[in-house]
Amino acid sequence: MFEEVSDQYYLRALDPKDLDSIYNFMNLVPANTNGFQNPDAGKSLADWESEVLPRLLKEAAGIDLKPNRVPQTYYFLWEAKPEGEDQILALFKLRHHLTPELKLGGGHVGYFVHPDFRSQGLGTRGLELLLPVAAHLVPEDHLYAAMEVDNRASQALFAHFGAEIWQQTEQDVFMRIDLSPFRE
Repeated sequence: MFEEVSDQYYLRALDPKDLDSIYNFMNLVPANTNGFQNPDAGKSLADWESEVLPRLLKEAAGIDLKPNRVPQTYYFLWEAKPEGEDQILALFKLRHHLTPELKLGGGHVGYFVHPDFRSQGLGTRGLELLLPVAAHLVPEDHLYAAMEVDNRASQALFAHFGAEIWQQTEQDVFMRIDLSPFRE
């Protein structure tokens, strides 16, 4: 499993050994918030163990994908606690590549920061850890993301990493980050 570490925070790909922590975190993620989709909202721990976790692991490996779907990995931002009870603070979904529809849709990345930990720079820490991963995984020259027009926090987060707005509609802003500096 992939793990990227930096000071007290680390990013780790979905791992079955973390099921209880992942389930507890994902129960706090609404079905749709600021355009971030959680199709597994409200599912039981038994559902996560028997259906959701195996499906997400297959999606990450590109196995049994539904039509028009691409491989996607869930990366969790953890805080390392001295007492050993590390805690998930945020989730970053990373699509491994895009179709033309996804380039104008959700893009490569979506993220959700736990409501108790917002406005603490965790989106920045998570994206900082995710960008080198994306640079090695994503074949496109840019990391694409879509966000609602009124989601200024996400726009500021991506702008912090040099993102440019490459397209905009009445509802959405489409931004992209050049991955070349993270490939060196």
